[in-house]
Amino acid sequence: MSHVRLIALLMVLCATGCRTLPELPPADMSQPGWNNRQGQAIWRANAQAPEIAGEVYFSARGRGESILQFIKTPFPIVIARTSNSLWRVSFPGDNRVYSGRGHTPARIGWFALMAALQNASVPKPWTFTQEPEDHWRLANDETGELIEGYLSR
Repeated sequence: MSHVRLIALLMVLCATGCRTLPELPPADMSQPGWNNRQGQAIWRANAQAPEIAGEVYFSARGRGESILQFIKTPFPIVIARTSNSLWRVSFPGDNRVYSGRGHTPARIGWFALMAALQNASVPKPWTFTQEPEDHWRLANDETGELIEGYLSR
């Protein structure tokens, strides 16, 4: 390969190299404007998975910023967060983290739940039902994933 081609290839690689997403700024849910709720939930990751019961904490400020934590005391199972056009979900027990820019991924039920709890529509194939006294159920009939619980006001 000639030097000119090698230099051109390196320039293309540098111009299209990986871009990391900016970190989500710290959130202080004690500040005015945050709506904080907590309760209990049951999560089944798919039709064959066992159900996991735990505590759920949900905080939202406007439509662009929200945080949901599902915890089996003392361990966090899921931490999901949106901030304007950024999103992030982590599963600390499995050491997995996913993040991105733009719309939250429809396949992650925790984001669908966050949308539903803010009175937004949930993406297909999710279905959300809510009963009196803040009891709700989010289900994906294709995968068998289920998140069901309640939140206090």
